[in-house]
Amino acid sequence: MKFISAMLLTLILHLSLSNVAHAHNAACLENRAGGFIVLTNKVAPESQGWYIVFSSASSGETFYGEWTIIGERTVMITWIDGRTSAFDISAFKPCTY
Repeated sequence: MKFISAMLLTLILHLSLSNVAHAHNAACLENRAGGFIVLTNKVAPESQGWYIVFSSASSGETFYGEWTIIGERTVMITWIDGRTSAFDISAFKPCTY
């Protein structure tokens, strides 16, 4: 069984309990493309311990991938095109959209 850090469990619990008006509870980070990176609490279908993420751009484009927590503070994202991104967990806040 894959180890799931306390920080990941805390983030999942926070997402589950937040009052987001949309179908998926989420944490957001503004991106350089004029949109947001959105961490959802929806489990990735083929990757144990990973969750669905998407990123929007002001141009209307949307990119998808999967995210997890590495260590205690790093959000690791693998995008569908194979690129990866890493962020400190404190950069994400509950979505207000």
